[in-house]
Amino acid sequence: MPGEGARLGRTVIVKKAPSGHPVGTFPRSRRIPPVATSTKAQGREEAVITREEITAIIAECMALQMIETSVEYDTQIAIDSFSFVWLQHVLGERFGYDLQPPDIDVMQTLNSARSVHRYLADVSPDRFVAAD
Repeated sequence: MPGEGARLGRTVIVKKAPSGHPVGTFPRSRRIPPVATSTKAQGREEAVITREEITAIIAECMALQMIETSVEYDTQIAIDSFSFVWLQHVLGERFGYDLQPPDIDVMQTLNSARSVHRYLADVSPDRFVAAD
């Protein structure tokens, strides 16, 4: 069984997230399929990103930081620059969403999956399910 960071073909698995899913670079066949669609851009359908998907991505970010805790929707977290870059990467790779860095004041308010979801739903309501 390959250990952490082992190269498996063209896939590098960095670590397993608390959900048990591998964290790292995924081949196209392992990407999360769209749950729902809202618009078509450049001939392809874009996924509407859900609360559960945002929470899972945040859990992956925390796992990469070696934080051993279960991440729920309202779990208090700290989004540092590394976490934000990972969030940008995952949203781009899995959903084709180009997340631009917010102002520092906004970054300081991103302290849970709920707050991240609320921010994303505010800036792109056509791509994110409305936050509760």
